[in-house]
Amino acid sequence: MEEKTLTSRSMQNFEAIIEGNIIYVDKTGYLAQMLEKGEGAWFLAHPRRFGKSLTVSALNSIFLGKNELFSGLVIEKRLHEPNFAPRPVIHLDMSAISPTSGLNRFESSLTYVISRIAESLGVEVSKNLKPSQAFSLLIKGCHKKNGRKVAVLIDEYDYPLTNLLDRPDDMDMDKVRKSLRRFYSQLKSNLRHISFVFVTGITKLAVGGLYAGCNNPIDISTDPQYGALTGFTHEEILRYYPYQIRQVAARQKMSENELLRKMKEYYYGFCFDGKTHLYNPHSMLRFFYHDYFGNFWFTSGSPQQLMTYWRKTHLNIEQFRNYSIPKEKIDSPNENAFHEPAVFLFRTGYLSLRPCHSNENYLLDYPNVEVRVALAKLILRSYHDSYESLEILLKTIKNAILERNPTFLIDGLNKLLAGIPREYYYGKKEYTNLKGSDGAFYCAQIFLVFYALNFNLQLEKHAALGRADFVVRAGNQTWAIGLKVSHNAANPNKTREFYEWADKAARKELAFMYFTEEMEANRRGYRDFSNNVTKRNDLPKKARLLATAILSGEMGLEALGPISRIMASILLERKAARLAKAGTENDLEKQGDAVEPTDQKLADLAFEEILNYEDQYDNPVILAFVINDRSRKITAYKDSVGSKKVGESG
Repeated sequence: MEEKTLTSRSMQNFEAIIEGNIIYVDKTGYLAQMLEKGEGAWFLAHPRRFGKSLTVSALNSIFLGKNELFSGLVIEKRLHEPNFAPRPVIHLDMSAISPTSGLNRFESSLTYVISRIAESLGVEVSKNLKPSQAFSLLIKGCHKKNGRKVAVLIDEYDYPLTNLLDRPDDMDMDKVRKSLRRFYSQLKSNLRHISFVFVTGITKLAVGGLYAGCNNPIDISTDPQYGALTGFTHEEILRYYPYQIRQVAARQKMSENELLRKMKEYYYGFCFDGKTHLYNPHSMLRFFYHDYFGNFWFTSGSPQQLMTYWRKTHLNIEQFRNYSIPKEKIDSPNENAFHEPAVFLFRTGYLSLRPCHSNENYLLDYPNVEVRVALAKLILRSYHDSYESLEILLKTIKNAILERNPTFLIDGLNKLLAGIPREYYYGKKEYTNLKGSDGAFYCAQIFLVFYALNFNLQLEKHAALGRADFVVRAGNQTWAIGLKVSHNAANPNKTREFYEWADKAARKELAFMYFTEEMEANRRGYRDFSNNVTKRNDLPKKARLLATAILSGEMGLEALGPISRIMASILLERKAARLAKAGTENDLEKQGDAVEPTDQKLADLAFEEILNYEDQYDNPVILAFVINDRSRKITAYKDSVGSKKVGESG
């Protein structure tokens, strides 16, 4: 058998693929299935670069009667049946028409494209008409000239709308929407001149007039009968690309089974019907051609629109794992549903359906490693100006983790934080769903870094004696990481919030230590404890005795819990500073501000909270660090491998 050619990209021209002797994964059986239904309208909404345009191109060749192109394909027999006849085709690719220059330019461009199609079909249509008028004349003219009803193929019908998602002015989208409604309504007005309609896109918007225009087309987007119309199934990969699998396995020095397992992990898992799992053609062709496990998903969509959308909607990447959503939000042609973040991510290919036993809901999740990594990088890019510098930082952080080097990790994270424009810091609680915590924005950024590097990651890992913000596993390395945020100004002795609470409590004769012990037992936050302290006027006797014991040296700090130890050390520093300044213990109450703890003490506290993870993993790196919210950098840290700390000399 003649060896077929491998292309490095997913081609959209069916005729060019066949005549170029390029590998074609035969999907024509699904097209034959559609044609057997007779006249009608069909609709398919799948992400870009999945083969929708190639499907439209194959239909175009079918209706033009180019039967020689289908020799040996499933549909060949159907094309020679007496009840099938070629017909005139109006093939319109809406992705070639941009709306970003304004409504008038958009409409004139659309009319121009219609007039060019009319010219190629021998129909006269003026370039001075509105798009809807020109479209109507084209449909009628084709039917009249050829004596046969027309097949209308519209690819990327929603591109003019989705291309405006990153525009700040909704008026532009509204104007384009109304124009498209008038345009697509011509399909219904001219239904007697049309034999077949096939429309593709990534969204499902009734507002465009499409559903009304086509008189309710058959939607095959989530229909299991057409679950593999686009994309590649695993069986198709094995059937059509056995030579490439053998070649890549040999060059990667792994068995074919090992290669297939890794291919599935990286590229498999897209699903539009809840049953059929697919590879993305664009990624697989690039993988076979370039022979490495790369992230090719970046080049398969519209990253700028998605980055803008992500910033507008303040999403958290982890919230969409095993995400349950009502079926009507996915299935119904409702524009408001598309503005639901999960629907948007599904339509753009970042989420896929998972098996679900519910009749009312779908279950969504990320399809594979490539998409998860791509999305994490995309979100990071939305906060950083330079893609190149971000990639360098990610490599630095990856090497630091693999080489057990906390110093390099801290340096990489500091550079990452420094690359985020200041406006995102000012509104940082608006840019994350991890609200309610001062460290939320920083945690989200660091989480995205580990996610983008495809490390095994656990968040808020609780154990009997403590909690780690992140547990990161990469290769044979395990890191337990704790993070705290400091509000210290340039002078670390001037503080805000947390330290102010400690000072207020200290003025009530160290009663705070009693309440911090209570707080630790009940897992309440700092604010809860401070409110308890300041609201009580009659302090418990236990607190007074505890304060006296600490100040007199009768009780050591080791008798207290980790938070109370920090609090007690604050008080002792405060006492020592006032003694030094006043010269006498009797003048303590006359002195000013207390000496506050440094960021390093917070790092020590965080380190103690996660130290027990040494017993849970084999030789992990225990790392705790403090991000100073004023300087927006890591100002102190402590680790279990003996690295120098930020600010240490020599």
